[in-house]
Amino acid sequence: MDFQIFLAEKMAASRLSYKKLSELTNISVAHLEYLSAGNFDHLPPAPYVRGYLTRIGAVLDFEGDEWWEKIKSHEAVKRSGIKDSLPMNRFARAIPTGYLWLIGFTAVALIFWGVRSFVSTGKPNLAVTAPDSTLVTSANDQATLQGTLQNGDHLSINGEDVPVGPQGAWLKTVLLQPGLNSFEIDAKKLLGREIKILRQIVYDAPVTSSTPASSTLP
Repeated sequence: MDFQIFLAEKMAASRLSYKKLSELTNISVAHLEYLSAGNFDHLPPAPYVRGYLTRIGAVLDFEGDEWWEKIKSHEAVKRSGIKDSLPMNRFARAIPTGYLWLIGFTAVALIFWGVRSFVSTGKPNLAVTAPDSTLVTSANDQATLQGTLQNGDHLSINGEDVPVGPQGAWLKTVLLQPGLNSFEIDAKKLLGREIKILRQIVYDAPVTSSTPASSTLP
C-alpha cells in the first residue's frame, strides 16, 4: 500500500482535516499536503521527513519509522548533506557575532562588579588581641593595643588613624592617665559596615610620698 493511500485512510478514520493535523503535529498544512500527494520534491531533506512521519504516527496511531524505511528504500525523499543536522541547520536562528561579544562583555562586567561589590561592601572583621579583655588594670603608664583587621579599609583608635599591615596586623602604643582610660577601636569598610570595639584600661599609678622640708629656728 502506498503511503498516500494509507495516510488518507488514517485521516478519514480519525476525521481529521489537514488543518487540525497541522495543529496537532506542528507541521505546516502545505507539507502535509505534499506528503499525502507523494510530492517529496517539495519537502525538506530526509531527516525532516522522518520527523514528520514520527509526529504524524503519534497522532494517527501508526509506526512512523516503518513507513520511513519503506519511503527511504524507494529513494523518494531528498538526501541531506553531511552538515544537514536536525533541527539547527535550517530552523535554528544563528546568534550574530555582535551579540556574542555583548553577552561576553556583560558576563565579564557582572563578574567584575560582583568582585568589586564584595571588596567595597560587607562587614569588616576586626579582632583585638591585646588587651584581651574589655576591662584590664595596668601598673605601667603605657599600654599596647593590637589586633588584626580583615576586609576593612580604615582603622582608628579614639579618632586617630592607625596603619594596618599587609596581613591585616595593627599595633598602637598609648599613654595612660591615672584612673580609667577608654579606647574606642573603629574599623570601617568603604560602602559597607562599621565595627567598633571598646577597651578600657585602669592605670593604677604608684603613690609617691613627699617629705616636708625641715625648718631652721633662728
